[in-house]
Amino acid sequence: MRLLCVALLSVGLVAHAQTPADAILTDAPEGGHHPGSDQHEAHAPSDEADTGGSAGNDQKDASSAEQGGQDGTKLAEDMLEANREVAAATWWLVCWTAVLVFIGGLVGIGQLYLMRGSLRASREAVTNLERAWIVPEFGGDPTGIIAIDDALEEAAGKLAAQRFRRVSALARAIFKRGEPPIIEVNGPQDGPMGLVVEYKLANVGRSPARLTAIGCEFTYSPLPCPTNLPALELETERQDPLAPGKRRPQSAPHVAVVEDHERADMLAQEGAIRLRVVVVYEDVFGIRRETAFCWLFLRPSLRITEEGAGTGWDDSEWILLDGPGDYFWQT
Repeated sequence: MRLLCVALLSVGLVAHAQTPADAILTDAPEGGHHPGSDQHEAHAPSDEADTGGSAGNDQKDASSAEQGGQDGTKLAEDMLEANREVAAATWWLVCWTAVLVFIGGLVGIGQLYLMRGSLRASREAVTNLERAWIVPEFGGDPTGIIAIDDALEEAAGKLAAQRFRRVSALARAIFKRGEPPIIEVNGPQDGPMGLVVEYKLANVGRSPARLTAIGCEFTYSPLPCPTNLPALELETERQDPLAPGKRRPQSAPHVAVVEDHERADMLAQEGAIRLRVVVVYEDVFGIRRETAFCWLFLRPSLRITEEGAGTGWDDSEWILLDGPGDYFWQT
């Protein structure tokens, strides 16, 4: 459009420059003798001079028109170049604006992510501060049990010495106030020996915990204790919630049966009784938690005799040690 306007302006200047010559040609007589022909002829040299001046003016006007056209073309080119520079500057401005918007979006997303992480950390901190924590506590050394036949035999011996208290002695020997006959293991005995153990679960947190399942294993184990044992089978628990700061005694549901050679290995520090427990509970936030531990009950000889053999079972004492770290975790 700008080029078209410049072209029309140039054509107009050229047309305006040619107007005097056209007017001279129009004013000239069409033919024949003009009334002032004598004077015209007498002044012929003057007319020729005028004609020469008009021609010079025409050339000058033509040069001015051509110069004006060139100036218009140059102006149009300058305007086009300026428009190109403005367009390039506008394009770079748009690009940098888009880059800044993109960077601002990334910064906003990062702030949202950091804020979300802070909120999550705050929530976990509050949860861990107010949650329940179930930890195991020592409940006593393993104790040995004897069969009912041995209890009756022991009672019969007492009855022979005290016949007049036969009935009451028999009742006490068998039932012992409603509890099964349990005695401490005081020495090596022929045949297998049954051992039971008790442990405690303490809530050291700040909110109640409800025990939902417990898996327990109580058995003889060679030393070192293996670390590739299968997972324990969980048994459902239906107990009341354990309040903060409270403890609850738990008994191993199984009896560890120890043979004579296994007791000998225990005296030689080559065997132990393994207690492995997994406790599943829920806190007040409804989150499932777990506590697992593994204890080893050792009973080694306390001293070595001159013959090289250790002291017997009677003189040995129970020692509690932690099992492999693979069996300890808390969630």
